Amino acid sequence: MKCLKCGLELNSSYDTPLCRNCEREQGGTVFKLDNPSEVLELHINSQKEHGNLPKDFELSDDARTEIKIMIYKILERGESSVLSNTIFGYCSGYLRGKTETK
Repeated sequence: MKCLKCGLELNSSYDTPLCRNCEREQGGTVFKLDNPSEVLELHINSQKEHGNLPKDFELSDDARTEIKIMIYKILERGESSVLSNTIFGYCSGYLRGKTETK
């Protein structure tokens, strides 16, 4: 697996893979990022890398706006432990909703 920010090859896989340098740059953990867009992209790319989301997965602009608001509120409350599951659950629900309407 590769670091989601710089592309460095990692020896083990993480829920949200970042190399030590990129982690340090982010203050020690991806959850300390204050930009919901960047948090969302890191988690979506991570789930694609793990095979949990299709490689061509995309969210609509409205869906992105909604999940970024949720991310901001979760980070604001300091509940980073639920962040990854919330984003993945939202993306999975969005994906199921799109496939059921076809």
